[in-house]
Amino acid sequence: MRNARERNEAMHTESGIFVRNGYNVLTSMRMIENFSRLRLLDLRSLIRHLPGGRSPGRPALARAPENLSLKQDTGSVPPVISGSRWTLAHTLLAAFLALAIIPLVIVTTLTAINSRQALRTEINIGLQRDAKALADNVDSMLFERIKDLVGWRDQEIMQDAAVNDVDKRLAGMLENIQNSYQGLYSRLEFVDNDGKVIASSLRHAIGEQRERVRPWQTVRFSDAAIFIDPLRDGPRRELAIHTPVVNRYTGESLGELYSYLDWTNIQELLAQAAGLKGKDHPRLSLLVDRSGHVIDDVANALQWRTIHWKPVVSVSDEGLLTIEDSKGRQWRFLASEADSDNRPERSGLGWRSIVAEPRDLAFAPVTRLLHLQLIILGLVAVLAILASYFLSRRISGPIRDLSDFAREFDEHRDASVPDTGGVREVRELRSAFEEMTRRLFQSRIQLVRASKLAAVGELAANMAHEVRTPLGILQSSAQLLSQDQGLSDQGREMIDFILDETRRLDRLITMLLECGRPRSAVLTLIDLHETIDAVVELLSQKAAEKTIAIDTALEADHSEIEADREQITQVLINLLLNAIQILPPGGQIRIGTRETARGLALEIADSGPGIPPEDRQRVFEPFVSGRDGGFGLGLSIVHQILEQHHAEIEVADSALGGALFRIFLPNQHSTQTKTEERR
Repeated sequence: MRNARERNEAMHTESGIFVRNGYNVLTSMRMIENFSRLRLLDLRSLIRHLPGGRSPGRPALARAPENLSLKQDTGSVPPVISGSRWTLAHTLLAAFLALAIIPLVIVTTLTAINSRQALRTEINIGLQRDAKALADNVDSMLFERIKDLVGWRDQEIMQDAAVNDVDKRLAGMLENIQNSYQGLYSRLEFVDNDGKVIASSLRHAIGEQRERVRPWQTVRFSDAAIFIDPLRDGPRRELAIHTPVVNRYTGESLGELYSYLDWTNIQELLAQAAGLKGKDHPRLSLLVDRSGHVIDDVANALQWRTIHWKPVVSVSDEGLLTIEDSKGRQWRFLASEADSDNRPERSGLGWRSIVAEPRDLAFAPVTRLLHLQLIILGLVAVLAILASYFLSRRISGPIRDLSDFAREFDEHRDASVPDTGGVREVRELRSAFEEMTRRLFQSRIQLVRASKLAAVGELAANMAHEVRTPLGILQSSAQLLSQDQGLSDQGREMIDFILDETRRLDRLITMLLECGRPRSAVLTLIDLHETIDAVVELLSQKAAEKTIAIDTALEADHSEIEADREQITQVLINLLLNAIQILPPGGQIRIGTRETARGLALEIADSGPGIPPEDRQRVFEPFVSGRDGGFGLGLSIVHQILEQHHAEIEVADSALGGALFRIFLPNQHSTQTKTEERR
């Protein structure tokens, strides 16, 4: 009895000790769990203060890149360049205007200069021709009269003056000659040595006394001396040409034979030279003597009639003639001159004929052309300004929009790249901006993820040291206690609870270590389809517990990939477990593969609630979870593993109504196809 009582007391004592120890173990487990949760809370608090961090909660997922800015990344924001207001639009506008107007100005200037030179050359040729023609015509007119005078002098009837028998016969002859020349001569006279008119074509002039004047010009014609008196003004201007008449036998002077040339014949020649181009284009023609005095002039315009000419000089080498009138005004002409020619049978008069044209009127066509070109230049300038403004705005506007977008991108990262349109280069620039912003967005996400993972790694290292040691002691103690044969059912239940909790905490620490410091992938050639079948078979029991159907459609012809089998298996397990855990009973999961240009596509679709578009980029961040009880590390580990395999993952809507995870894995066939396409 005593032994039985002692055994019972010992059992009660052992049971009490076990209960007390079990209670202490449970208390320690709770302390370790609380410590771990505090560490996790510290980690989440730390991540909340990281760029893009936020305390994760069930209602909303953490938005990774929202608070990440250039100022946080680099410590500064892009500066707005100040100073010169000269913009690309101004540069393009100036360039377009220069390209449009400068050539036109050059062409207009060259056209005006060349036109002026060509017109001046043509005018000079015409003036030279007309001046030469005028000089020849005047010479011909005068020397024909001299020739006539010499011929009349040598007639026999002139010898009648020796016997004073000239009044009737000679006067009749002179009258007949004047009538036959029809107004060429104003009168013909024979004057004796005393200056008395003894014969005349005008009967009333016989007996009149003529005053002898000093000859103005002396011309030698054959063996005769011909004298030309100064031009006589009066009701009718006339030029007196006379020559001595001598006795053939004695050589004594009998008197002089006068022919009075009607000066209107010379004026007609001047008028002809001045009026070749009509009244709308007046010209000036002059006869000038050896001293530069004007003998006579004729203008074909009324404005020249009021000018009282002063002595002039010859035309300059540049073909210019400047004449000053009585009022001191200077008139500039384009002019050409021609001298009276000396010929073998007679000497020249020494006169010069000048034909001139007002310079302003001569260049009037060029001036009108220049005015027209200036008008055209002005119109072209206006059109060029409008076109240049439009083109510069069309080219610089999109660039300015892109510049504004780039400057404000830090504050409005949800804004899309503006649709620039425009020329191909601007469209290519927009595409480059779009690609740049996409990469920058991805870089920010990766930076946030890397920052969080760094914090996770640091915490995991601390927890592995601070938690795993006492956790291992608890687990070992619980395992030793579980070996006691006298353990009650309540004690065993508590031991099992302790072991489950320690294993759960150990898995948490392992996940933190894998998330913070993933191991490097060991790539080998594996068959993805075989790996998928193995994982589906592994999780089939867990899916069957919720009556979830897992269908496969493995359509890829080439399923061999270079990958780490263990890590790819972990990716499949994480994705399928997430789907199984989030799906309600009776849900559906579909796994498929196909070949694409981006590689071997692996698609895992479910019929669950799906993932909103705004949260699809954030589900791969640490501690971002959409279900109760999740740590939010599974998809982050998936993303890390796929990055090591140079694979891509994206989230979309599935045909089953839930989420679709699409993974592009590089395989041997896609790599060879890309290489052949490059070749």
